[in-house]
Amino acid sequence: MAMKDQKRQIIKLSIMIGLTFIFFLCELVVGHITNSLALIGDSYHMISDVLALVIGLACLAISTRSSKQNTFGWARAEILGALVNSVFLAALCFTIFIEAIQRLITPNNLENPKLLLIVGSVGLLINLLGLAIFYNETHGHSHGGNARQERPIKEKENFLQMETCPSTSGNVTENVRENGKIESFNVSTAENRSGNASSKASQMNIKGVFLHILGDALGSLVVITSALVVIFCEGGWVAYVDPVLSIFIVVIILSTTYSLLKQSALILIQHVPDHIRIAELSQKLCSEIDGILGIHELHIWQLVGNRIIASVHVKCRNAEEYKSLSVKIKDFFHDEGIHSTTIQPEFVEVCNQFSTIFIRLTIKT
Repeated sequence: MAMKDQKRQIIKLSIMIGLTFIFFLCELVVGHITNSLALIGDSYHMISDVLALVIGLACLAISTRSSKQNTFGWARAEILGALVNSVFLAALCFTIFIEAIQRLITPNNLENPKLLLIVGSVGLLINLLGLAIFYNETHGHSHGGNARQERPIKEKENFLQMETCPSTSGNVTENVRENGKIESFNVSTAENRSGNASSKASQMNIKGVFLHILGDALGSLVVITSALVVIFCEGGWVAYVDPVLSIFIVVIILSTTYSLLKQSALILIQHVPDHIRIAELSQKLCSEIDGILGIHELHIWQLVGNRIIASVHVKCRNAEEYKSLSVKIKDFFHDEGIHSTTIQPEFVEVCNQFSTIFIRLTIKT
């Protein structure tokens, strides 16, 4: 992600942290004064937003830092932030739901509904401001091109491969080192893709913040509705409006949070992306590229955003043949939307030679 975009997001997050924390204090005090569950629940939701914004800000700040201990840097910090925010939001929804059930069993009338209406209206304005600030961050940059349409950057790549392969008389291990230059499609260092992947991860992080603010906006609507009902309506049913609407908002928030929770969790456990079918991809690789004698240990996972990584063991005849195969294999994975690949070759001829030597030595002894 460009530094300009990062600074813009940091400024927006800082502004929202200040506004949200101030209003949290106001809602908490007024909620206890008016005995409004919706307002008290919304105040807790507000403090969760403060934590969500702080988490989002921290993850955004460290996501682009390099680290000698973390070979991928802090690329997944924002994914972790999205997961934490969604889990925290789900836990808060559970708390509000329990309180709403208690209010349905033992209903309480709202006190000072006019003050409640004023606080709810101010809260709605702040939340609408937050939604306007972060809407473009979650929707405005999500229309980039398909990863399959990007062409790779051709460059020279040094490599060192090690290989263990079986023989007819036991296991013979041979370290095969190929020093020199191989022309290949190395996309791991392509800045145009890493920037795009960072942008996707940032969108997930900001989406978690956006959902928190959206939940607060809905909570403010509940507070306003409850206050208006108490002011203009009469009857015993009025006491049930506040908890019923609170449960309704919980359902809405959970339905919007589930997709973010699932997406961030699957990325962190290195689940194969949904659009990739491992079995079909494996068969296609062997059938389309001549010279591949077999493949195994095919692993595909998602680092962040659309940055998908693959590693595979490829069995071929010799090192010379692998030079041309590596280009074709990387190009194949690129066409499948996988732009960072690690290929470990297994040379059959080398194994056969050492197997023959091993057998001869065994016969002589």
